[in-house]
Amino acid sequence: MRYCSIDIETTGLDYSYCQMIEFGVVLDELPAKKSIEELPTFHCYILRDKYIGEPYALSMHAEIFRRIAERTPGYNYYDRETGYYYLKEFLFEHKYIGPTNSITVAGKNFHSFDFRFLENDGWAVDRIFGRRSLDPAQLYLDLNNDDKLPNLQECLNRIGIKKTVSHTAIEDALDVVRLMRDYYAPKYKE
Repeated sequence: MRYCSIDIETTGLDYSYCQMIEFGVVLDELPAKKSIEELPTFHCYILRDKYIGEPYALSMHAEIFRRIAERTPGYNYYDRETGYYYLKEFLFEHKYIGPTNSITVAGKNFHSFDFRFLENDGWAVDRIFGRRSLDPAQLYLDLNNDDKLPNLQECLNRIGIKKTVSHTAIEDALDVVRLMRDYYAPKYKE
């Protein structure tokens, strides 16, 4: 099954006025046919005339804002419309979209969070992404001990990956791929 792992970074949690500032997608399939390092990725920072958000999120993303302000070489910087255009080109190039198919998305809170920010920015996500999504929190829920869904950090801890969640779009999307592969790999027979 082909899917894409998506993550965004935003200026806060309230999609009614906060904004997407970073977008990342990683293309994968299960069972895995490529190493994680070989997977196609698309990444961009979203350019705006003015950024509006919540203090904790703005301070958490100081490095992103520094890159945007300086236009640090080696990254893609697009306005909203251009970012969406290049995302569609990337998905089409890798044959993940066509005239009649939609993509399964994997991501932490994709439909309740990321989807709303993408939609607010005018990205017609309902045309390219399926209505159902995979969320690793559901896969790593421990019904005997959890009183809520585990966050990305807790999911990584549960499979023995000792790293801190970076809160950068591509790295977080790759962490979701790691979780998907870890969960589903034992279910495939060679």
